[in-house]
Amino acid sequence: MGYLSAMSRLSDIERKVNRSLRPGRGTKIISDARGERLVFTGGLGVVGSMKIDVVTSLPQIPTKGPKIVWWLGPDKGGTGDNQLWASGPGRTRWYPLMVITDKSGVPQS
Repeated sequence: MGYLSAMSRLSDIERKVNRSLRPGRGTKIISDARGERLVFTGGLGVVGSMKIDVVTSLPQIPTKGPKIVWWLGPDKGGTGDNQLWASGPGRTRWYPLMVITDKSGVPQS
């Protein structure tokens, strides 16, 4: 995937995430240089950041701490539904965070 199409893809995702999550005052959402990750930087009174990987298929369930990913849909070259998914240790699948979906959330081996 070329640099411009990756940046365009992330721009679309940033807009959708901003509409869905409504970040607080002072929060910034930026994308990394390769177009593979969104980074949320701290807002008012918040220190730190949160990284959301952009994936074409769901990764294995994380074994250390919770994780959120943006699972791309077929229109963006992925197998998902263009929304945020979360999982963590002890879970058996990923869970959608934005809308109801027909996806199972079980990673493919």
